[in-house]
Amino acid sequence: MPEDLETTDDAIRDLMHGFLAGYARHRPVRSVAVVGNAPLETNAERAAAIDASDLVIRVNSFVLDTPGGDPCHGRETDVVVINRGTRATPWLFQGYQHRAYLQSDTAMVHLAKVRYRTPPYWPADMGVWQIPNRALTAELRELIWPGYEGVRVDPTTGTLAAWLGYRVFPEAELRLTGFSYLGGERPRTWEHHFGAEVRVPDAHRVDREGRLMSSWIAEGRAVVLA
Repeated sequence: MPEDLETTDDAIRDLMHGFLAGYARHRPVRSVAVVGNAPLETNAERAAAIDASDLVIRVNSFVLDTPGGDPCHGRETDVVVINRGTRATPWLFQGYQHRAYLQSDTAMVHLAKVRYRTPPYWPADMGVWQIPNRALTAELRELIWPGYEGVRVDPTTGTLAAWLGYRVFPEAELRLTGFSYLGGERPRTWEHHFGAEVRVPDAHRVDREGRLMSSWIAEGRAVVLA
């Protein structure tokens, strides 16, 4: 990559760090929780650890604990990573004025022309920052499938959110939960905590994604909130 592009990508990541840190409840950001959408059992300790994190990132059709309900997912949300196909839950746009919303467009690099528009049910005044494919997603693709050229590799929204925590906040502990594929499995379908079972697209190389995130745990950069 030419030096000027590398400089530009570094500047974009620095801007994203400052932007997202502005939504953190504690600064400097020393802990980032990323909550995937796999079904979770009630666990008060996990919910408390999520909410105690300096920055909490959730993805797509996420769930929040309700007042008086069993503690499971926690109640704090600072950053939301979504895609255009996200199925809205009652919590997706709750208090959106006080959150940062990032949009994953990993599949758009395969199209000669982007044909999709923002879904009409998104709040008209909600700002969304599209995650830059070159500055962030391309690196993740290479880690998932080294030398992936010619192979379609579209990171899941959950893994992309975890990569944001890892790459943009290298000084922070990454706290992962709600991921069903950390063991390197590649299911054909999976369940979301909110909603029905869905098919896993072939371009989601979740077995490799799981092994990648497990390597972050092995190196001490990430922990699992069971």
